[in-house]
Amino acid sequence: MLHARGRRTTCVVAALTVTALSGCGRSTPVADSPSQNSSPVPGTSHSPDTSRSSIPGGFRSDSTGSPVPSPTASGITTATTHADFAVVDQLTGDHVVASGQGQSLVEIQLSGVGGVSFVGNVGLRRTSAGTTIGYDGPAHRGSSPVRLRLSALMTPDGLGHADIWVDGVHHRLVATTPPRTADPVVGIVVDDFHRGDWADLYDHTVGLPGYSKADFVRLFGQGGEITSLDLRGPTVYEVRYGVAYADAPAHLVATLDGHHLDRGAAVELVWRDGAWRFSSLSRTVHGNSPGA
Repeated sequence: MLHARGRRTTCVVAALTVTALSGCGRSTPVADSPSQNSSPVPGTSHSPDTSRSSIPGGFRSDSTGSPVPSPTASGITTATTHADFAVVDQLTGDHVVASGQGQSLVEIQLSGVGGVSFVGNVGLRRTSAGTTIGYDGPAHRGSSPVRLRLSALMTPDGLGHADIWVDGVHHRLVATTPPRTADPVVGIVVDDFHRGDWADLYDHTVGLPGYSKADFVRLFGQGGEITSLDLRGPTVYEVRYGVAYADAPAHLVATLDGHHLDRGAAVELVWRDGAWRFSSLSRTVHGNSPGA
Protein backbone atom coordinates (compact mmCIF):
# COMPACT_ATOMS: atom_id res chain seq x y z
CA MET A 1 0.00 0.00 0.00
CA LEU A 2 1.34 3.39 -0.97
CA HIS A 3 1.47 6.31 1.43
CA ALA A 4 2.23 9.84 0.36
CA ARG A 5 2.79 12.38 3.08
CA GLY A 6 4.84 15.53 3.05
CA ARG A 7 5.00 19.24 3.68
CA ARG A 8 1.90 21.32 3.19
CA THR A 9 1.42 21.98 -0.47
CA THR A 10 -0.22 25.05 -1.92
CA CYS A 11 -2.57 24.35 -4.78
CA VAL A 12 -5.26 26.18 -6.66
CA VAL A 13 -8.83 25.56 -5.55
CA ALA A 14 -9.51 24.43 -9.10
CA ALA A 15 -7.62 21.22 -8.33
CA LEU A 16 -10.63 19.74 -6.55
CA THR A 17 -14.37 19.78 -6.64
CA VAL A 18 -14.76 21.46 -3.27
CA THR A 19 -18.54 21.18 -3.09
CA ALA A 20 -18.46 17.57 -4.20
CA LEU A 21 -15.72 16.47 -1.83
CA SER A 22 -17.34 18.23 1.10
CA GLY A 23 -20.70 16.65 0.31
CA CYS A 24 -22.35 19.93 -0.67
CA GLY A 25 -23.01 19.06 -4.29
CA ARG A 26 -22.13 16.91 -7.25
CA SER A 27 -21.01 17.33 -10.81
CA THR A 28 -21.37 14.90 -13.70
CA PRO A 29 -18.13 13.81 -15.37
CA VAL A 30 -17.59 13.21 -19.01
CA ALA A 31 -14.63 12.33 -21.15
CA ASP A 32 -11.94 14.65 -22.36
CA SER A 33 -11.46 16.02 -25.86
CA PRO A 34 -8.52 16.58 -28.20
CA SER A 35 -5.87 18.98 -26.96
CA GLN A 36 -2.15 19.29 -26.68
CA ASN A 37 -2.30 16.39 -24.21
CA SER A 38 -4.72 13.97 -25.82
CA SER A 39 -6.16 12.46 -28.96
CA PRO A 40 -9.84 12.38 -29.95
CA VAL A 41 -11.65 9.90 -27.73
CA PRO A 42 -15.41 9.39 -27.58
CA GLY A 43 -17.47 8.70 -24.53
CA THR A 44 -19.26 10.63 -21.90
CA SER A 45 -21.34 10.01 -18.85
CA HIS A 46 -25.02 9.19 -19.17
CA SER A 47 -26.93 12.31 -18.19
CA PRO A 48 -28.86 10.91 -15.19
CA ASP A 49 -25.65 9.47 -13.67
CA THR A 50 -24.44 11.61 -10.78
CA SER A 51 -22.58 8.88 -8.92
CA ARG A 52 -19.21 10.46 -9.64
CA SER A 53 -17.84 13.89 -8.88
CA SER A 54 -14.86 14.35 -11.12
CA ILE A 55 -14.96 17.82 -12.65
CA PRO A 56 -12.56 19.95 -10.63
CA GLY A 57 -14.01 22.93 -8.80
CA GLY A 58 -13.37 26.16 -10.65
CA PHE A 59 -13.35 24.18 -13.86
CA ARG A 60 -16.12 23.67 -16.35
CA SER A 61 -16.54 20.79 -18.77
CA ASP A 62 -16.42 21.48 -22.48
CA SER A 63 -18.91 19.96 -24.91
CA THR A 64 -17.02 16.68 -25.10
CA GLY A 65 -16.05 16.51 -21.49
CA SER A 66 -12.63 17.99 -20.83
CA PRO A 67 -12.26 19.74 -17.49
CA VAL A 68 -11.51 23.27 -18.59
CA PRO A 69 -10.58 26.24 -16.35
CA SER A 70 -13.75 28.25 -16.00
CA PRO A 71 -13.90 32.02 -16.61
CA THR A 72 -15.44 32.22 -13.15
CA ALA A 73 -13.14 30.35 -10.81
CA SER A 74 -15.85 29.69 -8.25
CA GLY A 75 -18.36 28.24 -10.71
CA ILE A 76 -18.83 24.69 -11.90
CA THR A 77 -20.63 24.11 -15.17
CA THR A 78 -21.33 20.59 -16.37
CA ALA A 79 -21.55 19.63 -20.01
CA THR A 80 -24.85 19.80 -21.83
CA THR A 81 -24.00 16.87 -24.11
CA HIS A 82 -24.10 13.31 -22.82
CA ALA A 83 -23.84 9.93 -24.49
CA ASP A 84 -26.65 7.46 -24.02
CA PHE A 85 -24.77 4.63 -25.70
CA ALA A 86 -21.09 3.88 -26.26
CA VAL A 87 -19.16 0.83 -27.43
CA VAL A 88 -15.44 1.63 -27.50
CA ASP A 89 -12.31 -0.32 -28.30
CA GLN A 90 -10.05 1.35 -25.74
CA LEU A 91 -6.91 0.13 -27.51
CA THR A 92 -7.66 1.38 -31.04
CA GLY A 93 -10.13 4.20 -30.37
CA ASP A 94 -12.72 2.65 -32.71
CA HIS A 95 -16.19 3.39 -31.40
CA VAL A 96 -19.92 3.75 -31.79
CA VAL A 97 -21.37 6.57 -29.69
CA ALA A 98 -25.01 7.71 -29.67
CA SER A 99 -26.29 10.84 -27.94
CA GLY A 100 -29.90 11.83 -27.50
CA GLN A 101 -33.28 10.16 -27.14
CA GLY A 102 -35.56 9.82 -30.17
CA GLN A 103 -33.47 11.47 -32.88
CA SER A 104 -29.91 10.54 -31.87
CA LEU A 105 -26.60 11.84 -33.09
CA VAL A 106 -24.52 8.75 -33.85
CA GLU A 107 -20.76 8.92 -34.44
CA ILE A 108 -18.80 5.90 -35.63
CA GLN A 109 -15.04 5.56 -36.00
CA LEU A 110 -13.56 2.48 -37.65
CA SER A 111 -9.96 1.67 -38.53
CA GLY A 112 -9.57 1.67 -42.30
CA VAL A 113 -12.92 3.40 -42.79
CA GLY A 114 -12.71 6.65 -40.84
CA GLY A 115 -15.61 8.55 -39.39
CA VAL A 116 -19.25 7.88 -40.23
CA SER A 117 -22.13 9.82 -38.70
CA PHE A 118 -25.86 10.41 -38.94
CA VAL A 119 -28.84 11.76 -37.03
CA GLY A 120 -31.76 9.38 -36.77
CA ASN A 121 -33.93 7.13 -34.64
CA VAL A 122 -31.85 4.18 -33.42
CA GLY A 123 -34.56 2.58 -31.28
CA LEU A 124 -32.50 2.79 -28.10
CA ARG A 125 -33.77 0.13 -25.71
CA ARG A 126 -32.61 -0.79 -22.21
CA THR A 127 -33.01 -4.34 -20.89
CA SER A 128 -31.41 -6.50 -18.23
CA ALA A 129 -28.92 -7.68 -20.86
CA GLY A 130 -27.86 -4.14 -21.69
CA THR A 131 -28.70 -1.30 -24.05
CA THR A 132 -29.32 -1.91 -27.74
CA ILE A 133 -29.48 0.34 -30.79
CA GLY A 134 -30.13 -0.37 -34.47
CA TYR A 135 -30.31 1.56 -37.72
CA ASP A 136 -30.61 1.00 -41.46
CA GLY A 137 -30.46 4.10 -43.60
CA PRO A 138 -28.39 6.96 -44.99
CA ALA A 139 -25.27 8.33 -43.28
CA HIS A 140 -22.21 10.38 -44.17
CA ARG A 141 -18.52 9.51 -44.29
CA GLY A 142 -16.98 12.95 -44.39
CA SER A 143 -18.88 14.77 -47.13
CA SER A 144 -19.79 11.57 -48.97
CA PRO A 145 -23.15 9.84 -48.52
CA VAL A 146 -23.08 6.15 -47.59
CA ARG A 147 -25.58 3.45 -46.76
CA LEU A 148 -25.28 2.30 -43.16
CA ARG A 149 -26.66 -0.63 -41.24
CA LEU A 150 -25.98 -0.86 -37.51
CA SER A 151 -26.79 -3.35 -34.74
CA ALA A 152 -25.08 -2.83 -31.38
CA LEU A 153 -25.26 -3.85 -27.71
CA MET A 154 -23.73 -2.07 -24.72
CA THR A 155 -23.55 -4.47 -21.78
CA PRO A 156 -24.08 -3.43 -18.12
CA ASP A 157 -20.31 -3.61 -17.50
CA GLY A 158 -19.75 -0.81 -20.03
CA LEU A 159 -18.51 -3.10 -22.79
CA GLY A 160 -20.40 -4.73 -25.66
CA HIS A 161 -20.13 -5.08 -29.42
CA ALA A 162 -21.40 -3.64 -32.69
CA ASP A 163 -21.97 -4.98 -36.19
CA ILE A 164 -21.66 -2.24 -38.80
CA TRP A 165 -22.18 -2.39 -42.55
CA VAL A 166 -20.90 0.57 -44.58
CA ASP A 167 -22.09 0.36 -48.19
CA GLY A 168 -22.61 -3.37 -47.64
CA VAL A 169 -19.14 -4.06 -46.19
CA HIS A 170 -19.33 -5.64 -42.73
CA HIS A 171 -17.20 -4.48 -39.78
CA ARG A 172 -17.24 -5.97 -36.28
CA LEU A 173 -16.40 -3.81 -33.27
CA VAL A 174 -15.83 -5.38 -29.87
CA ALA A 175 -15.40 -3.16 -26.80
CA THR A 176 -12.19 -3.73 -24.85
CA THR A 177 -10.74 -2.61 -21.55
CA PRO A 178 -7.35 -0.93 -21.15
CA PRO A 179 -4.55 -2.64 -19.19
CA ARG A 180 -4.77 -2.46 -15.40
CA THR A 181 -1.56 -0.48 -15.15
CA ALA A 182 -2.71 2.74 -13.48
CA ASP A 183 -0.86 2.35 -10.16
CA PRO A 184 2.47 3.88 -11.27
CA VAL A 185 0.64 6.96 -12.56
CA VAL A 186 -1.40 7.19 -9.36
CA GLY A 187 1.87 7.24 -7.41
CA ILE A 188 3.27 10.00 -9.63
CA VAL A 189 0.11 12.10 -9.25
CA VAL A 190 0.08 11.78 -5.45
CA ASP A 191 3.77 12.68 -5.32
CA ASP A 192 3.18 15.70 -7.60
CA PHE A 193 0.45 16.99 -5.27
CA HIS A 194 2.72 16.74 -2.25
CA ARG A 195 5.73 18.31 -3.98
CA GLY A 196 3.64 20.93 -5.75
CA ASP A 197 5.12 19.82 -9.07
CA TRP A 198 2.34 21.14 -11.30
CA ALA A 199 4.48 20.96 -14.44
CA ASP A 200 4.81 17.19 -14.01
CA LEU A 201 1.14 16.88 -13.07
CA TYR A 202 0.25 18.61 -16.35
CA ASP A 203 2.24 15.98 -18.24
CA HIS A 204 0.10 13.26 -16.63
CA THR A 205 -3.29 15.02 -16.89
CA VAL A 206 -6.11 14.79 -19.44
CA GLY A 207 -6.15 17.61 -21.98
CA LEU A 208 -7.05 21.17 -21.05
CA PRO A 209 -7.91 22.74 -24.42
CA GLY A 210 -6.50 26.22 -24.84
CA TYR A 211 -4.29 26.07 -21.75
CA SER A 212 -0.54 25.71 -21.95
CA LYS A 213 1.68 24.10 -19.36
CA ALA A 214 2.59 27.59 -18.10
CA ASP A 215 -1.12 28.41 -17.62
CA PHE A 216 -1.65 25.14 -15.78
CA VAL A 217 1.33 25.69 -13.47
CA ARG A 218 0.18 29.25 -12.73
CA LEU A 219 -3.36 28.14 -11.91
CA PHE A 220 -2.28 25.27 -9.68
CA GLY A 221 0.26 27.43 -7.90
CA GLN A 222 -2.17 29.54 -5.93
CA GLY A 223 -4.86 29.22 -3.27
CA GLY A 224 -5.74 26.26 -1.02
CA GLU A 225 -3.58 23.85 0.94
CA ILE A 226 -3.28 20.07 0.87
CA THR A 227 -1.90 18.70 4.12
CA SER A 228 -1.92 15.02 3.20
CA LEU A 229 -3.15 12.64 0.52
CA ASP A 230 -2.78 8.99 1.54
CA LEU A 231 -3.68 6.04 -0.67
CA ARG A 232 -5.86 3.57 1.23
CA GLY A 233 -6.55 0.57 -0.97
CA PRO A 234 -6.28 -1.16 -4.35
CA THR A 235 -7.21 0.68 -7.52
CA VAL A 236 -10.72 -0.01 -8.85
CA TYR A 237 -11.23 -0.16 -12.63
CA GLU A 238 -14.48 0.61 -14.44
CA VAL A 239 -15.76 1.35 -17.95
CA ARG A 240 -18.82 3.60 -18.07
CA TYR A 241 -20.38 4.89 -21.28
CA GLY A 242 -17.17 4.39 -23.22
CA VAL A 243 -14.90 5.99 -20.62
CA ALA A 244 -12.35 3.83 -18.78
CA TYR A 245 -11.69 4.91 -15.20
CA ALA A 246 -9.13 3.88 -12.58
CA ASP A 247 -9.99 5.07 -9.06
CA ALA A 248 -7.46 4.78 -6.23
CA PRO A 249 -9.09 5.13 -2.77
CA ALA A 250 -7.39 7.80 -0.68
CA HIS A 251 -7.75 9.97 2.39
CA LEU A 252 -7.50 13.72 1.90
CA VAL A 253 -6.78 16.46 4.43
CA ALA A 254 -6.97 19.90 2.82
CA THR A 255 -8.27 23.44 3.10
CA LEU A 256 -9.86 24.66 -0.12
CA ASP A 257 -11.83 27.84 -0.64
CA GLY A 258 -12.40 28.10 3.11
CA HIS A 259 -13.60 24.48 3.42
CA HIS A 260 -11.63 22.15 5.70
CA LEU A 261 -11.74 18.66 4.23
CA ASP A 262 -10.76 15.54 6.18
CA ARG A 263 -12.40 12.65 4.37
CA GLY A 264 -12.19 9.81 1.92
CA ALA A 265 -11.58 10.61 -1.72
CA ALA A 266 -10.30 8.95 -4.87
CA VAL A 267 -7.43 9.74 -7.18
CA GLU A 268 -9.23 9.30 -10.49
CA LEU A 269 -7.49 8.52 -13.78
CA VAL A 270 -8.95 8.01 -17.25
CA TRP A 271 -7.50 6.11 -20.19
CA ARG A 272 -6.49 8.50 -22.97
CA ASP A 273 -4.18 8.21 -25.97
CA GLY A 274 -2.85 4.82 -24.87
CA ALA A 275 -2.01 5.88 -21.32
CA TRP A 276 -3.61 6.48 -17.93
CA ARG A 277 -4.00 10.19 -17.20
CA PHE A 278 -5.05 12.11 -14.10
CA SER A 279 -8.62 13.39 -14.23
CA SER A 280 -9.39 14.69 -10.73
CA LEU A 281 -9.72 13.99 -7.07
CA SER A 282 -13.18 12.49 -6.89
CA ARG A 283 -15.63 12.07 -4.05
CA THR A 284 -16.43 8.49 -5.00
CA VAL A 285 -14.73 5.25 -5.94
CA HIS A 286 -16.58 3.19 -8.56
CA GLY A 287 -19.79 5.00 -7.63
CA ASN A 288 -19.37 4.35 -3.90
CA SER A 289 -18.05 6.55 -1.14
CA PRO A 290 -14.40 5.65 -0.36
CA GLY A 291 -15.12 6.23 3.32
CA ALA A 292 -12.55 7.47 5.80
